[in-house]
Order: sequence, then structure tokens, then C-alpha cells
Amino acid sequence: MKNTAKKPYFIWDYDVDEETLRSYLTGSDLFLKRWAEARILSHANIADVWGYLSVDEIAKNLSQLKLRPQIRTLWVRALEAWGYHVAT
Repeated sequence: MKNTAKKPYFIWDYDVDEETLRSYLTGSDLFLKRWAEARILSHANIADVWGYLSVDEIAKNLSQLKLRPQIRTLWVRALEAWGYHVAT
């Protein structure tokens, strides 16, 4: 039977639906959690990021995420503009 759960548009290349993604974000597996955070920050529209992550979470975890340099720089600059100090 085919999985009919809604798949986030920014995860086109993996079989991860909305429920699974949210379980990654709230679960105890740090590898999956950091993968999900990085995927959201790299590929989701900025307006959609806030449905998954808070600014505090992003600031806290950014240094632990595997991101392309351009994406990391974008988020560091945004966080600094919003008054957060980000360790890189």
C-alpha cells in the first residue's frame, strides 16, 4: 500500500512525511534531529521555517548543523541582526 501522508516539499529526495519529520525534530536521535533542522534551514521557504523551528533553536543548534557555507552565512547574519550571538 502506498504512503499517502503529506510529504514536505523541501524533502523531495527521501521518503519522509510530515509526521516523520516532526518526530525527528522532537525525538532523542540527535543525528536525525540535526539532519531535519539542516534540511529545513537549507531548503524550506523562510516563512515555513517558523512552523518547524524557533529562532532560539536555530541559534542554539546552528553550529552543529551540516550546511553549505552560503546557507550558514545567511543564517548567522540573520540571527546576529535579530540580536543573537552565534558560535560558528
